[in-house]
Amino acid sequence: GERNSIGSKFEPEMQPGTSRVVFGNVIEVPEVAVAYGTTPRDMPLAVRVTWRAREPINTHLLTVLELVLDDRVAARLEVEPVSGTRPSTTWEPGEMVEDRLAFSIPEGVPVGEYTVRVGLADAATHVRLKQANGSDTLDLGKVRIGAATRGPI
Repeated sequence: GERNSIGSKFEPEMQPGTSRVVFGNVIEVPEVAVAYGTTPRDMPLAVRVTWRAREPINTHLLTVLELVLDDRVAARLEVEPVSGTRPSTTWEPGEMVEDRLAFSIPEGVPVGEYTVRVGLADAATHVRLKQANGSDTLDLGKVRIGAATRGPI
């Protein structure tokens, strides 16, 4: 129906990730999704990441989300996985943990095309977990941030 097509604009399509992407040698990223098309700057950008631990995790981790323009981080979000309801220390080995994020675009971020990157960081030290290739983020793809849908109130 009609209602679903409206809702689907802000519900990102899952794309297969790859179990080759592994953060800290223990957390795989089997699936990722980012909203396609243009997200108005006054709407949150919808992102989903599925995490899968290979072994028990003793470290309290944060999900890190970045909007990047020309290799410069324009906006960053560090949040508890799954809105704080599933701390990384509760993840069972092999369990798929779906992390849905609504990234509010900060004032001052200009309209344009950005790369969305995700990673994991130690909540205490903010040190990022790295992949085997040395990168501490995974590119989820490009998004377009558009003009606001409504003027200032």
